[in-house]
Amino acid sequence: MTAQHQQFSVNAVIHDMSSPACWTCRLRRKKCDRVRPICAACAGLDIDCHYSAVKPEWMDGGQKQDDMAKAIKAQVRQSTSSRHDKEFSVKVLPLGESSSSLQTPPSQDSLASATPVHATGQDETDDFLMTLYLDTVFPFLFPWYQPTSISGGRTWLLAILKGQLGIKYTALSISAYYFTLTLAKDASHTLRTPCEQHVWDTLALHMKTSLNIIRQDMDGLSKHAKADVFRQTHVLGGIVQLLIFETTMARGNDWNMHLTAALALFNDIFETHGIKDGQYDLGAVLRGMGQDWSFFEGAQLGFSVWTADQASFQFFSAFLIFADIISSVSLRNPPRLQRYHLSLIADSHPPSEFSDEKPQGICMEDYVGCPGWVLVTLGEVARLESLRHSAEPLQRAGTAEELRNQSIELEQMLEDGLVTISSSTTQTQNRVPVVEAWIHATILYLTIVVEGWDPSHPKILRSVQRILEIINTIPWQLSLRSIMWPFCVAGCLAAPEQEDMFRSVVSAMGPFQAFGTAKEALRLMERIWGLRNQLDKDSWSLCHCFEIDGVRFLLI
Repeated sequence: MTAQHQQFSVNAVIHDMSSPACWTCRLRRKKCDRVRPICAACAGLDIDCHYSAVKPEWMDGGQKQDDMAKAIKAQVRQSTSSRHDKEFSVKVLPLGESSSSLQTPPSQDSLASATPVHATGQDETDDFLMTLYLDTVFPFLFPWYQPTSISGGRTWLLAILKGQLGIKYTALSISAYYFTLTLAKDASHTLRTPCEQHVWDTLALHMKTSLNIIRQDMDGLSKHAKADVFRQTHVLGGIVQLLIFETTMARGNDWNMHLTAALALFNDIFETHGIKDGQYDLGAVLRGMGQDWSFFEGAQLGFSVWTADQASFQFFSAFLIFADIISSVSLRNPPRLQRYHLSLIADSHPPSEFSDEKPQGICMEDYVGCPGWVLVTLGEVARLESLRHSAEPLQRAGTAEELRNQSIELEQMLEDGLVTISSSTTQTQNRVPVVEAWIHATILYLTIVVEGWDPSHPKILRSVQRILEIINTIPWQLSLRSIMWPFCVAGCLAAPEQEDMFRSVVSAMGPFQAFGTAKEALRLMERIWGLRNQLDKDSWSLCHCFEIDGVRFLLI
């Protein structure tokens, strides 16, 4: 990939001037700079910045619009009156201690001996958000990523948050968003306290900083035809972290720009540092980043202890591969990395086909909870659908035969996988339902591609019911984050009497239904339920379920 092509991809991530102005600025009839998630005009006034591809319900040109205009004016007045009081930090009090206990005047001795730990309240806020990200937010986003302590654990995460500012500030923004939801009373909570507003300001500030840093990093990268592997992987991590931010905030089409740019740089890394016999060689890239841990020098551990750079590259690569496969369904195209799946994904074969040789590549199940072989199969179904959809009239007979033959093989492999995991003694028991849900969702997708959109088909009825049972047996913190895509696929195919069950699962999340794509998933389901009697069996497909008014959603 040329430097010019690489720079173009990243510029597409940072700037999208075709994006519409926020609805707040439109309502106020003010100029909007279109910066997301919060534009400069709204950030400067500390007011809600409403971004969406679909016109809000309150923008009706009538009473609702007048009411919203009054509410925004009230927010402007509130922020103006409280602007001088915004220099505070987030403080967590011990149980039973009130804020008044913090106001006791210090003694002269304590004043003489005390030295400030941080210079500003913003530093304290950032320290709090950093700790929140490490301890709570990251495990919430990736519940199945649990590396052992002896192999280095999540030490790499702390290292890159301290050393790579683009990733750090995006992570702090995600953490700030999570914290605002912990302060919210319910899912419809919109009025902001001064504390909440301060955290929202922090989010906007850090995202602006992050975007500037990543832009500068990419500009520096484009000046080197063959940059060193560390420079490239650091920039890749920054872009993938942006992709994580966009999917966490459910910001619509922006995810595809980030995904496209990340894939372009990912390909460039392997073409420069890790290609062997026409296939990507992950080991070669990792060896190029090798720096032995002096802490483990001389220890015969029997496994690799990765450096922070090696571990972070594998993590971001796993997320990128996962996003590429899931997005292929929405885009109705084969995964863009499909030709390299067997060399990149360690668990790309069903358990029954595992050999004694240690597989090379990334074990996807350890990162996202779904085994690599299920994801590879999902990508293959997406390829078959793309082939069927794009076939010329004269080729359709041959395409239909190929589709039928390959679908039989894929379905048998998936059914065998269900039997294998139910009797497995090596599979972690709390992972079994998650794996089963992914297999059933892939069966649903395959059935739609082969048989058409038919929610009453026996295979569809069975898999929808089983996914619903799985969702109700494990905590939502694990279930919905781990199986958001299967959850939405099953929901779109649900019978009328099952609708309330899907609604209740999302409702139980309270404000956290807005952290990630649960809220958007339910919105997509509700749309399909409303169209239930209008969908054509032969023309409607799963890709249409993930799109509203031209905006596609990535449910990961």
